[in-house]
Amino acid sequence: MLLENAGTDKTFYFILLENSSTDKTFYFMLLENASTNKPFYFILLENASTHKTFYFMLLENTSTYKTFYFMLLENASTNKPFYFMLLESASTDKTFYFMLLENASTNKPFYFILLENASTHKTFYFMLLENASTNKPFYLTLLVNNNGCPEVC
Repeated sequence: MLLENAGTDKTFYFILLENSSTDKTFYFMLLENASTNKPFYFILLENASTHKTFYFMLLENTSTYKTFYFMLLENASTNKPFYFMLLESASTDKTFYFMLLENASTNKPFYFILLENASTHKTFYFMLLENASTNKPFYLTLLVNNNGCPEVC
C-alpha cells in the first residue's frame, strides 16, 4: 500500500508480507518523521526458529538528523525479548550501543552499554549484572586507561 501523510501531503509505504516457510505475516513500514519530513523504517518480523515476532526500527535523531537503530529481539534460549539500540552520541556524533539482555540463569534482565568517553574519544563498557547468589544487581565498568589498556572497576 502507498498511503499519503495528510499533514505533509507526502506518501509512505506499508507492506504486509507472508513468510512462505511459516505461512505467517510480517509488516514493513516506511514512515515519515513529522518534525523533519524524513522517513524512518519500522519492521515487524518473525523469528524463524521460535515463530515469534521481533521489532526493528530505523529512526532519526531530530537534533542531528542522523539515524539510529532500535531492535526488540527475542532471547533464543528463553524465548523472551531483549532490546538492542544503536544510538548516536550527541556530543561526539559517534555511536554507542545499548542492550537490555536477559540473565540466562535467572531469566532477569541486565544492561550492557558501550559508550564513548567524550574527553578522550575512547570507549568503555558498562554492565549492570545480577549477583546469581543474592539476585541483587551489581555494576561492572571496563574503562580504557591512558595507555590504552583496559581496567576493570
